[in-house]
Amino acid sequence: MMRTTLTIDDRLLAEAKKRAADRHSSVSQVINEALARAFSPSGQPKSNRDFQMLTYGPAKAKSIQSKPEDFQELEVAEDLKPYGP
Repeated sequence: MMRTTLTIDDRLLAEAKKRAADRHSSVSQVINEALARAFSPSGQPKSNRDFQMLTYGPAKAKSIQSKPEDFQELEVAEDLKPYGP
């Protein structure tokens, strides 16, 4: 990655900082994702596109279509489980 200096509108920088804090991420990561979406033909960065998880079971088993954010609630619950209800 390359370090650079940008002039960013105060309102946009404030929003980027808020999103970074909400996601426990960096402002750089939020801005990189926003630029990836802006320049992607589909409007979504590659890392946020749907993925297909293969499962094993009966021959008639269905594939599961999920997005990474679908697992966020499960991850949080799993992280908090050792600390009780």
